[in-house]
Amino acid sequence: MRGDLLMARCNAEQKLATFFISLSTRLKNRGCSGSQFNLTMTRSQIANYLGLTDETVSRIITKFRQAKIIQAERRLITILKPKTLSTIAENGEL
Repeated sequence: MRGDLLMARCNAEQKLATFFISLSTRLKNRGCSGSQFNLTMTRSQIANYLGLTDETVSRIITKFRQAKIIQAERRLITILKPKTLSTIAENGEL
């Protein structure tokens, strides 16, 4: 099954966690830091890309921040707990 069809079955937390993991992996493969990066997309663009609302993306980022999974300051994202983020991507639960 294609990746976009799999993503359609994911909940919002899974979609955003998968997005962060995918971005992190691509940056690592390019020789950049995979744990800290600047988002080049706005939250609105991320929401459109993932098929979510802006409010949902903001709410989940806040949820991940409060759980200390990520640190987010404007567009700077730091992944603090990559294993937890992977678990969310796979299981959809925090």
